[in-house]
Amino acid sequence: MSVSLHSNRALQASTLIGRSVYVPSSYMEFTNNATVTVLLSLEQDSPNVIIILENVAGETVFCKQIGRLDAGDVAVEFDSLDGDEDYPSNATYLLRAEAEIDNQMQLVATYVKAYVESVKLSENQQEPMLNLKNKKTIALSKVRIIL
Repeated sequence: MSVSLHSNRALQASTLIGRSVYVPSSYMEFTNNATVTVLLSLEQDSPNVIIILENVAGETVFCKQIGRLDAGDVAVEFDSLDGDEDYPSNATYLLRAEAEIDNQMQLVATYVKAYVESVKLSENQQEPMLNLKNKKTIALSKVRIIL
């Protein structure tokens, strides 16, 4: 049974090559002022959700008020020209999202889009690892959504 399960995971992982997935991240890259999408995962409805980007010095350089969002996974799209700031191309920012829950701001899980370049399968039946375009590796089980 475990060999069959491992083979099934490997087959599933191999179908992800060349596709995009949402993976957990507290960093976001802007490339050539492109539009980016952040996936927020809210456990409860919130009347007030914000996305905050900070530079390497820890300074807030961008704050987008989203407003009310219902519980669940919600994709939020924006670009570096949303708001008054203009970001340099090819920069990485600390990503944080907060939602008002019971009159207090709480951190929200954030996921960013990543492109799967290859899959690494282990010989000892551990789960497949996805090699992403951004040179990071992540376990298949960490993927939130497959696009």
